[in-house]
Amino acid sequence: MRKDAKQYEFQTIIERLDNAIKYYKKVHRYSTKYRLFLTDGNKLDFGFNDENIAHLLGINIPNLVNSKILDSQYSFDLLEELIDRYTKVYNDIKNGKIRYNDIFSEYIEEKLDAFESICYLNFNSIKFVVHFLPSRAYISGTKSVYGCEYYLAIDNGNGKLVFLGLKGAKNYNNNITYAPSSILGYSDENDYKDMLQNLLSDQVICLTNAMNIKIDNQYGYDDLHKLYLKPDEKLSRLRIMNKYKDKYGCIIDVSSDFAHNLDKLNDFYAKDNFTTDVLNKLAECIRKGHSIDKETIEKSKEFVDYNVIELLEDYNMSVKYSEKANISTEIEEISKLREELLKVKEEKDASDSRYKAKEILLAEKEKLIEIQEEELSHLRSLKNEVLILANKYQG
Repeated sequence: MRKDAKQYEFQTIIERLDNAIKYYKKVHRYSTKYRLFLTDGNKLDFGFNDENIAHLLGINIPNLVNSKILDSQYSFDLLEELIDRYTKVYNDIKNGKIRYNDIFSEYIEEKLDAFESICYLNFNSIKFVVHFLPSRAYISGTKSVYGCEYYLAIDNGNGKLVFLGLKGAKNYNNNITYAPSSILGYSDENDYKDMLQNLLSDQVICLTNAMNIKIDNQYGYDDLHKLYLKPDEKLSRLRIMNKYKDKYGCIIDVSSDFAHNLDKLNDFYAKDNFTTDVLNKLAECIRKGHSIDKETIEKSKEFVDYNVIELLEDYNMSVKYSEKANISTEIEEISKLREELLKVKEEKDASDSRYKAKEILLAEKEKLIEIQEEELSHLRSLKNEVLILANKYQG
């Protein structure tokens, strides 16, 4: 920004700062932490926080504090006060209490242009990461004006890259954590080419294999999102990196990822070879009509696909059923047994019917005998009465 910027220009910057802060609050409503897994084997832990936003946007907070033109003491509070009291600040600038360039970076517009792409950190938009070493810049003869250890190359949606610089420091566990410390953008095509030249020449670049996102929400819970780079996207980005390598002489480091893939490839070949041996053994067993031993099946469970295990077990089952006779003979015997069973069932049903008829007849006979016994008993009673009367009259 020019030292003699007009009030409307100053106001335009303030409005853009205000929009940037609102966007930041919307995107980072809760504390968000990131972990990037790089193809050189390193991990980057970092997160946005209120205290580094003013610096990212190109606001010189120490100068604002020292000038005492505002009341706040903390970085983010000062930034918001600057926005709320911009008329006072502009008047203080006109009165010579502070200068434009004491407040704003000369690259503030480029930083504001890039801020949304940087703030909303989309995993798919991170095309590669630069591990920046000043010593390599000296060797290549390019400018060494960059103070961060890592720069994330982020697609801004217009076919260009902007960069988020990360600066590391050891935490209480003696682990290195990083903080967003710089935004690199561009004002025109020549500026863009110079930025890439200075930032990439002879530097090491690598891919991001994966990213973890941890959100501390208002309930105190951590929501962990794990994102992975798909093989086709990894290949696409590697081709893009090769173009930068050819143009700027940067060094591509995918050593850790390559070693990991070799381990997986070795496992694949080992399993593939074991599968081939198992299938050859299966073919031999089929020719000889033998079953496959249980030891082979159990060992296969560690190395081969589940479908192959099912094939081995199904084959052993078929051998078991065909050991006594041919399958067609088995089917014929089963059909005969079924016919015999039906015949026995029919005979049983007929026998049951006859038995039931006999039961009914026997019940009728028992009823008749019961009636006859009652009549006989009645006759006996009459006979006794006649004998008694006869004896009475004879006397």
